[in-house]
Amino acid sequence: MAASPGRGKTALLRAIAGLWRRGDGRIALPDGATLMFVPPQPYLPAGTLADVLAWPQPAAAFTEPAMIEALTAVGSPELSSRLREASAWAGVLSPGEQQRLQFARVLLHRPGWVFLDESTSALDELSEVSLYRLLHRALPATTIVSIGHRSTLRASHDVEWRLGEPPSARRYLEPDHADGRELPA
Repeated sequence: MAASPGRGKTALLRAIAGLWRRGDGRIALPDGATLMFVPPQPYLPAGTLADVLAWPQPAAAFTEPAMIEALTAVGSPELSSRLREASAWAGVLSPGEQQRLQFARVLLHRPGWVFLDESTSALDELSEVSLYRLLHRALPATTIVSIGHRSTLRASHDVEWRLGEPPSARRYLEPDHADGRELPA
């Protein structure tokens, strides 16, 4: 989704998550859908890095090899040796490391739907492209919904919605994401 600031992109995600109660309307999701919301600044609970990576599940829900594989896949293999280390991780990891950690969470949890709200804002564009390609490759059945201002996000999606514009403004992008050419609606 794209729109200028103040159009309600984040409020829409909060409504889908059940966190925004203002206004009225109906949000329908597929029965049994598993959702994961990835904000620009992640929540990093107190505990071991394994606890942080597995959140909101307990660390025991995932094997250590699976955690190492996820961290390596997102470009943070150096964190693998710190899984059992407890710390105040929000003050230890850089914003970019925190965002990579969130992508590793997505890989572990394998949701049916993932909502990414400016989730690569602390990363360079090459890293952003790499992480989106990883999600498409590792989670082919997952629906990825992104909110952001970067035009580079278009290359990672099939459809672009612009909030505040009529449905006819929806743009269908090339399925191979190669050049972002628009297709007729």
